[in-house]
Amino acid sequence: MVYYKRTVSKKNKEPKEPNNNPTSSMSNTVKEGLAFGIGSSVAHNTISRLFKSNDCSGILEEYKQCLNNSKNECEKLLTEYEKCK
Repeated sequence: MVYYKRTVSKKNKEPKEPNNNPTSSMSNTVKEGLAFGIGSSVAHNTISRLFKSNDCSGILEEYKQCLNNSKNECEKLLTEYEKCK
């Protein structure tokens, strides 16, 4: 038979009392909300840029083709491309 020895921590840790301060609780909630919002925004912008780069190259190609065909109607594509960057 195998017996396992139970180890007991030498330090007597007393349980911490809950923080009942409403100001502290509210500030922690605000901090967590800001951190979540910032993280979400960074992720959203990163994904947006990854997929927009493909769209921008398509608009640039259309603009180049437009310049070869008719130079008068290409302003709209140029404006779209500048917004896309």
